[in-house]
Amino acid sequence: MSIEQIINAAFADAKVRVDITDDFIRSNQSFFEIDGALDLLVYLPAYMLWCVENKDDYDQLVTDCTIDAIAYFGRTVNQPRALLDLKKRCNTSQREAILAFLHWCQESLEAVDEKQVARAIKQWNK
Repeated sequence: MSIEQIINAAFADAKVRVDITDDFIRSNQSFFEIDGALDLLVYLPAYMLWCVENKDDYDQLVTDCTIDAIAYFGRTVNQPRALLDLKKRCNTSQREAILAFLHWCQESLEAVDEKQVARAIKQWNK
């Protein structure tokens, strides 16, 4: 199964990529900076898929920002704002898809912060 298939299957109920276009992601390289309430179970898989589809686009910071977000959400539990408690909200297949994405980053990306990816993997394995 490809990494795209793993992400799509795990987040199928989250309506992956609904209204999240390529142009939107290029204009909002970090979903931390998007104004208003957003559902991370929709945005995170859309951004992960963008990273896979654009793996050779080194002019964008989307991949770095996505890995940083995954690392952040891997160590935050019991957030007062329920939408930020992503790790707790993810089911087993979603957590496995996030880990598969991180391992894909290690293996497939030439320009990646190896330490940040390793930290994120460690956090999501707990």
